[in-house]
Amino acid sequence: QMDAGDRRSVIEAPDDGAGGAALPDLRPLLASIRAAYPVIELRDGGVATRYVERLADYFASKECPLDGRRLGMLRRAFLSLVAVHMALGTPPPNLAALLSLFRHGLDCTLPFAAAGRPVGRMVIDGAHEFASASARGHARTLPPGDVLAAARLLVSEDDGTQDPDRTALLVTRIFQEADHPRTFETATRTGAALLTLACSPKFMRRLGPDTRFRLLAGYRDLLDLESSVVGNFHSQAESVALDTDIDPALREAVLRIAFVLATRLERLRITHPEFDDVAIRLLQNYRREEAA
Repeated sequence: QMDAGDRRSVIEAPDDGAGGAALPDLRPLLASIRAAYPVIELRDGGVATRYVERLADYFASKECPLDGRRLGMLRRAFLSLVAVHMALGTPPPNLAALLSLFRHGLDCTLPFAAAGRPVGRMVIDGAHEFASASARGHARTLPPGDVLAAARLLVSEDDGTQDPDRTALLVTRIFQEADHPRTFETATRTGAALLTLACSPKFMRRLGPDTRFRLLAGYRDLLDLESSVVGNFHSQAESVALDTDIDPALREAVLRIAFVLATRLERLRITHPEFDDVAIRLLQNYRREEAA
């Protein structure tokens, strides 16, 4: 967008670093950070340790292990980030703000992308939620491998017994498995779990705003097929033999989710599921849990 004169000025500019501007003297700030670090270590070190330990558990459950050296680096980085804020006069005022800083630090310190095996943001968010619950003194077990059984349990619980952290973790787990289904059975149970949550008005009313938004946004994304595949979807959907007594809206949701999951399973090159098989099995799983 430059004109010719400005572009030439940039091309011919000397490589003298600062271009004549005085560089700021960072030594006083760095000295303040170093002085703040022992105070932060004493005050927040225990919280950081619990948070990092639970991060390790969560990432290990996702087959993304972190070794002890990396975990030590994470802890020091989180505490250093707090020390920076302390030196700048903006210390986190409470535990929620402290954990928010740790979440920011996660984006800068995880090694997976550099190792050529990046993990998705939903996995990182799930790890943070799991570790934060422990740091707040509410230790949680990892979401069960059977997301459908977990979804059924959540929907059946009374209003006063629902654990927001456990619910948020389950929603994260459902979309992780929907994004990368491993087998035919896990794909169909994941789709049924999503329907179990999304089709329960009572459960949806109990959800916190953030988790409800994530659940509905992910559900909408699965139903909203790309224009390039809509024609193929409709031509195949007409021949799927689902029960005739099924509600039309539910039938459409089952078919669309099954179509997406079948497409993702095909990319594994391990199994070649038929669209109608995925749809029929998904509905069977959903209705079995619904009846139970």
